[in-house]
Amino acid sequence: MNNSQVAHIWANQSKTIAKGSNFFFNNESIYSYGYHFEVARLVQTEKKNKTIALLEPRTYSNSTNRHQSLARNAVHGLYESFDFQLWNRDLTHKDFLEAFNRFETLVIDSLKKSKRARKYTDWHIRNAVNAVEQWNKLKAYFPTLTKGIKKLKTLDQEQIDKLVESEKKKKAIEAKKNKAFIDKQIKMWLNHDINSLPHDSKTMIRQKVKRVITESGNAPEIRLLDEIETSRGASVPLDHAKLFFNAIKRFEKRPNDCNSRFRVGHFTLDKLTEKGAKIGCHLLEWKEINRFAKTMNW
Repeated sequence: MNNSQVAHIWANQSKTIAKGSNFFFNNESIYSYGYHFEVARLVQTEKKNKTIALLEPRTYSNSTNRHQSLARNAVHGLYESFDFQLWNRDLTHKDFLEAFNRFETLVIDSLKKSKRARKYTDWHIRNAVNAVEQWNKLKAYFPTLTKGIKKLKTLDQEQIDKLVESEKKKKAIEAKKNKAFIDKQIKMWLNHDINSLPHDSKTMIRQKVKRVITESGNAPEIRLLDEIETSRGASVPLDHAKLFFNAIKRFEKRPNDCNSRFRVGHFTLDKLTEKGAKIGCHLLEWKEINRFAKTMNW
């Protein structure tokens, strides 16, 4: 099983164990190379009413970096995630105290850098804002384990207003550039010229291929496989995908009438909406579902 698939199955908890290349999970925890390096863990908040993902911020090697990126990608859009050092099997007050110290240091360092910086001032302020929000959310989710540890203070209103105003001006320019870039990347991905898309792109679907060298010196031959894959790295058998499409297509105009949680491969439909199908961290929009189905003559 490829490592991207391992990460997605772990995030969806559709199996209790699975293993890829030096990357595996056992129940809620996923590891790089061995149990000595826990990449991430899915945990329940103290009230048991929410699952969040704790992501190890420390790293070990380039390959472990890739494992961490796969785990982060798999929980994107599925769970709230927090950088949190995973020292112990059971979370302790000491773990949260160390997390607080790390977030507090990040806030102080970011604000210092914002005052010195000639460029990227707002970027440093944004880092400080994110650190404050992350810690205060963690404290709210684990009130017993964080008892006696203070909340972090938010920035003053003047700094926040400055950040908001600056980002408004930048977003219009960046959005236009980003759309052109993503559109180009999507076209390349659908043509099998690249194997991944930016995180902020829509989830796309294509048929998997295998490149086979037929004769020495010739370009590899591309052969279609009986599998489909998404731009977020999940894959399912082609015949499963067709059955799934036929099952949900009749609800496109009235998604609220769908009360079934149809399965597709290792994954389960969470919900149908006017936008599309929500499956774990994936939102497959109707436009993309129908585009792919048309290419397959379904």
